[in-house]
Amino acid sequence: MKANKIIEMSQEKSRQKVKLAMDEIQRMRNEGERITVSGLCKRTGLSNSFFYRNPKIKEEVHKAVDIQNQSYKMNIDEVELLDEYKEKLLAMRIEIIKLKAENQKLKSELDFLRIQQEGVSDVK
Repeated sequence: MKANKIIEMSQEKSRQKVKLAMDEIQRMRNEGERITVSGLCKRTGLSNSFFYRNPKIKEEVHKAVDIQNQSYKMNIDEVELLDEYKEKLLAMRIEIIKLKAENQKLKSELDFLRIQQEGVSDVK
C-alpha cells in the first residue's frame, strides 16, 4: 500500500510538472517570447533533461519553436519586401521632383515664347 501511494504521488508530481511546462510554453507563445529550453528551465525551475526526456513536452517544444521560426521567416520576408517598396517609393519621389522641375522649366519657356510671339504680332 505504501509503495502504491509513493508511485501515485510521483505520478501526480510528474503531471503537475507537465502542466507547468505546457502552461509556460503557451504563455511564452501568446506573449511572442522566443521559446527555448533554457528559457523554459529558468521560468519553470524544471531541469533541462525534463524537457528532453519527456516525449510530450519535447514534441510541444519542437512544435512551438517550428511555429516561431516560420513566423520569424515570414516577418523577415515582410521586412525585406517593405525595404524594397521603400526604395521604389524613394525612386518615384525623386522622379516626381525631376518631372516637376522639368514642368516648371517648360512653363517658363512657354511663357517666354508667348511673350516673344506677342511682340512679333504687335510689330505687324
